Amino acid sequence: SMLLRAYADKIHHIRKGRYNFVEITAGIPERVFAIRTVTALVAALAVGVLLNLLLPDGAKQALDTYVLLPVETIFINCLKLITGPMVFFSIISAFSQYASFSDPGRVSLKVLIGYVCTSLIAIVVGWGVFQLLKPGTVGQLAAFAAQATALPSEQQSFLATLVDIVPSNIIAPFVSMNSVQLIFLALLCGVAMGQAGEYSAPLRRATDALYTLCSKVTSLLVGLIPIVTFASVISMLLNSGESILLSLAEMVGAVLLGCALM
Repeated sequence: SMLLRAYADKIHHIRKGRYNFVEITAGIPERVFAIRTVTALVAALAVGVLLNLLLPDGAKQALDTYVLLPVETIFINCLKLITGPMVFFSIISAFSQYASFSDPGRVSLKVLIGYVCTSLIAIVVGWGVFQLLKPGTVGQLAAFAAQATALPSEQQSFLATLVDIVPSNIIAPFVSMNSVQLIFLALLCGVAMGQAGEYSAPLRRATDALYTLCSKVTSLLVGLIPIVTFASVISMLLNSGESILLSLAEMVGAVLLGCALM
């Protein structure tokens, strides 16, 4: 029972008549996926530099416009498409098992405190690493920073922010990708579904099935990351040239140091 619970996200079962059908999802090891992504990054750097040397400007622009940018745009649109439903159904699936909102209250409080603490640590680490390394001070990003102008900030009162948590209709949070409104709506539906008891059992099963569907779609998209990395890095090199690599090296170094400190 403990093993099955530990791998609950990879094991799904359904009973049909006298038989239990069990599906076990076998995924690619994380190390293999990381190797593929890094390999795609290194290959893209080599191919991008080579294309910059061999192709004329017109050919580079055509390759970027008709091949590389569409790959990146389609992938980002797919992520936007699945993020809202994934958050919505996962939260409903988690909270619909409780008959009262007070049941998961203690666990939710611990999660909230842990989230706040780790967020504060991450902010301090990120600010400290930035002050130490100052990424973007050399290379092409330095020129971009010099030309940048501060955008006017939009200030909103605490009351307006609190009121904005509640959406005016059920479609708006998905259209605007408002994460806070999505979480509020999912919590409300999940708790209400749990209080409905056995009357909502078919709806809970449907919600679990939709969450599983979103998870499958997300897994398929994650598998495309090496391809998208390859296209994105080549596109960046064709547009900005090799001078961008020094700035990127600074940024990557800062991120890796921050992750190591965390």
